[in-house]
Amino acid sequence: MSNITEWIKRELYPALYDRIDAAFPELHFIRNSRGEWHSPRKLDGSEPTKHPRRDKTVVTPKYMGLHEQGGDTPSFIDYVMKRDGAEFIAAVKTLADVVGLSLPEREGYNPAEYAKRARSLSVLETANSYFLYQLSQPEAGEIRSYLESRGYSPEIIKDMGLGFIPSNSRLTDYLKKQGYSAEEITEALPISIDTRIGTSHRLTIAYRSGGAIKGFKFRTIGDHSPKYLNSKGLDRSTGFFNLGYIQGSKDLVIVEGELDALHATAAGLENVVGTGGSNLTEEAVKDAIARGAKRFTICFDREPGKDAKSTRSAIDTILKHSNQVFIAELPDLGGDKTDPDRVIKEQGAEGLRRAIDEAAPYYLYTFQETLNKYYALQGEEGLTHKQQEDLIRELVSSGRLIKAPLHRARYNEYLLACEPLRELGLTKEALPKVLKEIEEEQKQQEQQKAAEALVAKASKQIQGGDVKAGLQELREGLPAVSTIAKATDFEEYLIPVSLDNVITKLREKATGLKSGYKIGAEEITYPAGALTFIAAPTGHGKTTFLINAILKAVSDHPEREFHFFSYEESQEAIVRNTLNTFADMPLSINNRRTIESLLVTGSPEYISREHRDSLPQFHEKQRELAGLLESGRLRIHYTDYSSDDLTELITYLNASSQIGGIFIDYMQLLHKGNRGKNKYGSRQEELKQICIDLKDLTVDTQLPIVVGAQFNREVVNPLLMHTSNIGEAGDIERIASLIIGLWDTNQPTKEGKESVKPARKGPEEDYLQELLQPGQMFMRVLKNRQGQTGGENSFKYDGNRGKIYQAERQKEESLPGGLRFQ
Repeated sequence: MSNITEWIKRELYPALYDRIDAAFPELHFIRNSRGEWHSPRKLDGSEPTKHPRRDKTVVTPKYMGLHEQGGDTPSFIDYVMKRDGAEFIAAVKTLADVVGLSLPEREGYNPAEYAKRARSLSVLETANSYFLYQLSQPEAGEIRSYLESRGYSPEIIKDMGLGFIPSNSRLTDYLKKQGYSAEEITEALPISIDTRIGTSHRLTIAYRSGGAIKGFKFRTIGDHSPKYLNSKGLDRSTGFFNLGYIQGSKDLVIVEGELDALHATAAGLENVVGTGGSNLTEEAVKDAIARGAKRFTICFDREPGKDAKSTRSAIDTILKHSNQVFIAELPDLGGDKTDPDRVIKEQGAEGLRRAIDEAAPYYLYTFQETLNKYYALQGEEGLTHKQQEDLIRELVSSGRLIKAPLHRARYNEYLLACEPLRELGLTKEALPKVLKEIEEEQKQQEQQKAAEALVAKASKQIQGGDVKAGLQELREGLPAVSTIAKATDFEEYLIPVSLDNVITKLREKATGLKSGYKIGAEEITYPAGALTFIAAPTGHGKTTFLINAILKAVSDHPEREFHFFSYEESQEAIVRNTLNTFADMPLSINNRRTIESLLVTGSPEYISREHRDSLPQFHEKQRELAGLLESGRLRIHYTDYSSDDLTELITYLNASSQIGGIFIDYMQLLHKGNRGKNKYGSRQEELKQICIDLKDLTVDTQLPIVVGAQFNREVVNPLLMHTSNIGEAGDIERIASLIIGLWDTNQPTKEGKESVKPARKGPEEDYLQELLQPGQMFMRVLKNRQGQTGGENSFKYDGNRGKIYQAERQKEESLPGGLRFQ
């Protein structure tokens, strides 16, 4: 299939669906509450006067084309080609311009093949229109009675698109009258060879997938076997039945039967598709994802004693391409079977919608299925000791196989919250040990099997007299056996790089974060995929700066989450200080103490009298911050994790949610933990490795990571702020992309050794006197791979409010111009 044909199916048509009125203004389309487009006009632009109706021409999610009632059903492109007298590519460009898309490369496009395919689809659509019409005729009375007995109203039958074939020969005659040749009919719809179609099997179901009819299924309403016959060559493996434009939440609901899918769609449920009577395939899953599916809900029939293999197989197939998999459990309505069709009939669409909304994640389904299996095994005295051991190991092993870190963590939470398992000894402390034991056993078994196979192969060659070849086999095979424990990690290096995947990942990752502070004409930006360090002497506001920075990021990026990790102060203290900065209002001479009192006792006793009128505004800010915290957009943590554990945690968080940036306070408190004990010769070497680990982390995640750092004691005035004076600097100077030095001008200065000299000569004391105006935060860019180094500026700083104001005032207005440092 050509590049442009795939692009039309996967990108153009789905994007076009929401702009039908703009694409075809001459037809005056209006969208109804079900998301369908209705026009009172025929495809030639005329409005019928004999039988006026609002839906003379329709566009629905399951057919990506224009459907004139009782008339033609051209695709969007075919219609534009006829309307504008345009060639194929021109018509495609016309539609692409409506939705702002650019055409892909056109290599592989064959006009003759496209015309032939369009003609074949036209045969199928015309045949379907014939079937729909015939169902309303007296001859189809028995079929209509059968459908009504299933609870389908005439309106539902129409919406489901069910039809009736009176006979093969009459269908062929009708298609010939519509201008199709016998060869075209036979090639598009080769059903005449099966005499059962049109005799015993007369109820028709158009097999639509991706907005096009692939063929038909024909159902008997009698006792004939099988119940369904397919048109010859019907491809059911590459796309879900009833898959069209994916609407709303992009949650694809997968049922088993075609009638189930059609009935649910007609009843108003979005994105319900069928497996088409076959096993769920990877091709169908990939096709659905390409069309916009973000989540999959499996909603198979409920049958007493039903083997769960089909559900398990479906889960495993989808997990190869998406970890957003949920399992819906249909209500028990009694009898032998409950399917979606029956739920709608007895409980209405809301009954099925409720089951879908309450669907459990696949890992919880796995957990419950395993429990159910062992519940069925237990006798009057419960499980035997061996069965208890097997249960725990099977549950833990299942969790180990879950690839998504968040899902694996939640699964383990279910394990630990299960009272019967706790009684069997599966505690929070025991779980990691059991996991490690299972992992080691499985790796050992894999290595043993590989070693045995290698030795057997080499032995066969040696016993055959070729000792040299046998020894060579061992030499070449042993490295692979030795590294088998790392095979899972190594496999990713065998996967070819896809530029499209790289672009997609870059789009999904966080972008650089703007600080709001300008130095010269350039705004400081914390780069994505790189490390930023905010360095200051003790007590000069590095934590305050980080709080201001994360609040700015949260405000600028409402679609992402931001994490603040404090190694110095408790979570409560950081949240209190964040509230102080966020509120940005005077309460007393000690805002932090006053806010803590308000939070703990509710008493305003520490608020100065002249500021008590601002209490309602403060509480409003308090509610706003609570919303940010409780929604998860702003996440503040105190941690004493080792740097290794911290990098693993951030990797896990990044895989589990939409993170915009990480803020860490501060570098000199990070440590390697037990894994680094006695491994590094000095603290500087340990921090160097931590820098490298953080650099690798930010490259892997493409997140902006902003880390506080402390200058050493030599920095007693702002002239001495230099990368080499960062305490126990490690490799910060070399690894960082951006380093900003801070100096709180309210803090005292001392004379110090001139490690950095002004480029312009002049008395240092005069320079400092003009530089250090009270009430400011002085910033200097000490390193900047993506911009200028050496720039500096002062910003208004209110230490009591914890606020560094984003001023537009530039350096030369308040500081001596031209001062730069070597």
